[in-house]
Amino acid sequence: MSKSKYNLRQQQIRLSREIAHFTSQTAKFIGNQSPQGKRCFTRAIRALTHRLDELEKIQNLLIQ
Repeated sequence: MSKSKYNLRQQQIRLSREIAHFTSQTAKFIGNQSPQGKRCFTRAIRALTHRLDELEKIQNLLIQ
């Protein structure tokens, strides 16, 4: 396996862990009505979306 493929696999593993974390954060703050809870929920959704997009790009690179 080339070094670049290895690095992509490591990034894929890291992103998978982060996606699991932010998924749990969205579940934790989904019904929170306080301003801080809403802010945490919004940040978790944004981070989750960003990580999912990154993971999709990496998976496309690994397929090639």
